[in-house]
Amino acid sequence: MNENQKRKLKYGSYSIILSTIIVLIAIALNLLVSLIPVSAKRLDLTKLKLSEISQVTKDYLSTLDENITIAHICITGEEDDTVTDMLAKYSELSDKIEVVNIDPAVRPTFVSTYTDKDLESNSVIIISDKRAKAVDYYNMFTFALYYTDDQGDTIFQGEMSYSDFQAFYQYYKSYFGTYYSYDTLFAGEAAITSAIDYVTTDNLPKLYTSTGHGEAELSDALLSNLSLDNIDCSKLSIVASGIPSDADCLIINSPVTDFSQIESEHLASYLSNGGNVLLMTDADNLDLPLLLKIMENYGLTPGEGYICESKDYLGQTYMVIPDISVASDTLGISGYSVVTPLAHPILINKDAPIKGIAYLQMFKSSPDAYTVEEIHDGENEGEDDLEKNEYTMGVLATVENSSKTSRIMWISSSAFATDEINNFSTGGNYLYFLTLIERMTNKSSSLSIMSKMLVEDSLILNVAQEVFWSVFLCVIIPGAVVGVGLAVVISRRRRS
Repeated sequence: MNENQKRKLKYGSYSIILSTIIVLIAIALNLLVSLIPVSAKRLDLTKLKLSEISQVTKDYLSTLDENITIAHICITGEEDDTVTDMLAKYSELSDKIEVVNIDPAVRPTFVSTYTDKDLESNSVIIISDKRAKAVDYYNMFTFALYYTDDQGDTIFQGEMSYSDFQAFYQYYKSYFGTYYSYDTLFAGEAAITSAIDYVTTDNLPKLYTSTGHGEAELSDALLSNLSLDNIDCSKLSIVASGIPSDADCLIINSPVTDFSQIESEHLASYLSNGGNVLLMTDADNLDLPLLLKIMENYGLTPGEGYICESKDYLGQTYMVIPDISVASDTLGISGYSVVTPLAHPILINKDAPIKGIAYLQMFKSSPDAYTVEEIHDGENEGEDDLEKNEYTMGVLATVENSSKTSRIMWISSSAFATDEINNFSTGGNYLYFLTLIERMTNKSSSLSIMSKMLVEDSLILNVAQEVFWSVFLCVIIPGAVVGVGLAVVISRRRRS
């Protein structure tokens, strides 16, 4: 072998060794990268942060002590990156969570094992040893509905689920035309965290709402919030079936007519055996002798008139923002207010026929409030001459008897639990309502997770700004470029 061949062999060996080293480094790097969590490999750099996990979920998952499986139901190749990344982060946050991908074309019977619903691609099923819950892909989205009034002001009307939106938006559109608009929100985290809570909790409260007396129905938005909080709510005809033994709480929402004798007996028996009642009443519908007799036995009676405040809200003295300091301390809520419009006083008699009752004035007026028999817009005539008092419009009565605890929460504003008034309080009314239900049903906590807007806010320019940027982008910048080019050309010609 001559020197030239030796040199070629030497360099060839170096090349093989170097190539081998590079391949090994590449393999090692790939292995290392595969160990990096999804949250580090795929950063959510968008302003919307759709796949990011809130602190509420992080705190909840840190307490998870049961193994669960999250099955991502998706046809291969049709994965939604937002859902995929979000589920991966759930798995990273708890070693109790395993995420598996299920292609329904490969395993066609998997879904029917856990639900009788037809699920869309990118739906998930949360599975534990206790139970399972399916979250349809469409239910990971909610819709914020807005109304534009005659003055051109856009007013938020409420947030609704996909199914409610499908049912009602076309109705709104057909009757009101362009007055209604909407935004699409991503609520995947709220739905999935709620489902995890559902399959692992030992406490699934059962709520009933009474019917047959002209009661107002709970809004779809409020029912949706109850469902997300894993509180089941059903309508109940007391006269037909009494009050079931599984009723953790009974809601009587603004009845127009009185209970019958047999219904009042069922209600009294339910309360004496550790039942819980949330009563909301209307100042115009207090001719309810049998129902109110039960309240009287617990030391609670309705006062006359509408509560008004000397300091009005939105120009209306009857739109009372009560003192909720007792409620906030009791329920552990801060930073919110509630609105109790058209409320009547609730009087408390501590010498009630039933003994051992503890009362908490959850909502009360200022000492400068007064009552009127008729409501007028704006200020009430002769307001300064009216007697001023502190009034109660929300009271929690609790009685403990041996091992049983009964509670009555009475709110004297029939509009308290409505979408419109909840919007005025920026969500405070529903927050206190839900937290009260949790307290009365002994539910541990609420998983309140905000939905995320899918469309970023548009950049809106006024006329002057539009003219400025049009001239700047279409005239000044192109003119400057042309000017610089001409200057360069002229300079070169002079040199030549």
